[in-house]
Amino acid sequence: MPEEIYTYENRKITGENGFSAEIIQENRWREISIEGSINISLSLENGVYIIRHNYLEEGYVKKNSVMEYEGKTFNIDREGLKNLKMNKINFYIFSGETEVAFINVFRKEVNIDVDDPQYIVPVMIYIAILSKRLKTRGNKIYLKNRNLIAFSSTIYLFTGILSLTGLDIENNYEMLLVLTPIAILAVQMLYYILIKGQLF
Repeated sequence: MPEEIYTYENRKITGENGFSAEIIQENRWREISIEGSINISLSLENGVYIIRHNYLEEGYVKKNSVMEYEGKTFNIDREGLKNLKMNKINFYIFSGETEVAFINVFRKEVNIDVDDPQYIVPVMIYIAILSKRLKTRGNKIYLKNRNLIAFSSTIYLFTGILSLTGLDIENNYEMLLVLTPIAILAVQMLYYILIKGQLF
């Protein structure tokens, strides 16, 4: 069966035969809806996205990219997950040993090659979850770097506290007072990124 080609741009997925779906985020990406040619809702619960169709639970997606949907297991290949951590969009989706789709990026569009139309729903679910990190700048689409955001926020807070208090950081006691909450915040942010279920 010939593959079908879809594209993602600005939270919209379009494809062959008039396929069109829009990704809608609510509550800071804890709720995601895919509406249009398919209608699916995703709800982030305890680090796992629960997949619902017409309010009926049909599967889930875990942090390690493993998806259970309608009795089938899907996942992103190991090399693809490494690419995503390096903010590169270049990965395969598998169901068991079967290659289901290939996702890559060209300029400001994400290209989605689906090998069989029966897999369109799970593939779109992966794109919907990934879309929370996708941004367009100029003529290019890119992935936000979560680790850089966390690091920048920590540094910004640290310098803000120093400028507001005017503390003399040569004083060990005052320096300890400043660094302790910063260190706690940094650990909490790292925990949130690595453990608490920021998927992909």
